[in-house]
Amino acid sequence: MTQRRKVGVIVNPLSHKNKSSISALVAVLGQQEDVPHVILRDVATIPDDLRKFSKQGVEVVAVAGGDGTVQLVLNGILHDRCFETQPLIAILPRGRTNMTAADIGVKGRGARGLDRLLVAAGRTNFDQYVVERRILCVENVKDLPPQFGMFFGGAGIWRAVDYTRRKVHPLAMGADATSALAFARLLIHLLRLGKGEDDLFRGDDIEICVDGETVDRGTSLVVLATTLDKLLLGSRPFWGIGKGNFAFTQFAHPAYRLWRYTWRLLFGAVDRSLPDPHYYSTGADRVELKMSCPFTLDGADLEPDETNSMILTADRKIGFVRL
Repeated sequence: MTQRRKVGVIVNPLSHKNKSSISALVAVLGQQEDVPHVILRDVATIPDDLRKFSKQGVEVVAVAGGDGTVQLVLNGILHDRCFETQPLIAILPRGRTNMTAADIGVKGRGARGLDRLLVAAGRTNFDQYVVERRILCVENVKDLPPQFGMFFGGAGIWRAVDYTRRKVHPLAMGADATSALAFARLLIHLLRLGKGEDDLFRGDDIEICVDGETVDRGTSLVVLATTLDKLLLGSRPFWGIGKGNFAFTQFAHPAYRLWRYTWRLLFGAVDRSLPDPHYYSTGADRVELKMSCPFTLDGADLEPDETNSMILTADRKIGFVRL
C-alpha cells in the first residue's frame, strides 16, 4: 500500500477568500486525523508552526492563503530554517490576487483543492506534480533580515498596488473581477501619462547594477524582478531573459509611446522587440538597486535601507506542488 506524503496545512483566516468561506476547508481538516494543521491567529507564529510541522515529519506544507502568507512561509523555510529537510509547498489560493498560486499552485476552491492535494499525496507518481522554482532573496530591506519571495516590484509597481488597495479592493468584488478591474484602471492611468492625470506613475531615480555592470537607465517608471513564469492575468512583462536565475525588467520615465507598445510589453513573444533604452529586460543572477522609494514583495509593503543598495539574487530553490 502506498504511503501518503505527510501534508501539513497552514490556514490564514484573514486571507480574502477565507474571510467569507472557511467552514468547508476547516471541515475537511477536521476529518483528517493524520494531517496536522493550524488556523493562524497571528502570522508571527508561522516559524513556530513550521518547526512543529518539521518535528511531525511533514513533507508538504500546504498554505491556504494569499501571496503574502506564502511569502512568510518562504521566509520561515529559507531564512529561519524551520525544517531540517526542506519541504515542498502546495498553495491553496485563498487570497485576493493569488499571483503565485496561478503559476505554481493547486487548482480548486478551498476544500476541493485540499481534497485534490491529499489524494495526489497518496499516489506513487506524486513527483510528477512537483515543479522547482528559484526564490528571490532581497537583502538590505529596512529593519528586516533578508526577505524571500517570488515577485519584486518598485517605483510605479508599488504605487499601483497601493492604488488598487485604496480604490479597487473596497468594491468587494470577486478576486478575478478585482484583478481585471485593477488592471484596466492602472492601464488607463499609464496611457494618460503626460495629460495631467496625477503622479501615480511618476518616475523614480534608481541606480541599477546588473551582474556587476552599472546600467544607466535614467528615471524609472517601473522596476520588477520575478522567478514566476507569468504574472497578473497571465502577463509576461519580461523578454530576452536567456540565462540568469530571474527576470529583471525596467521601464523608463516618461513612458515612450506606451499606447503603441502596451500589448507587446505585457503579452509579447519571448523574443519581442522593444525600443531601447526605454524598455529594458534581461535575465540576471544579481541586481543591485540604490533607491529610496517603497517596494512590494509578494504584496508586502517594504522599504529599502537607503544607506545600502538592495541586493536581489535567486540562488535557492523550492519544490512546489502544481495540480
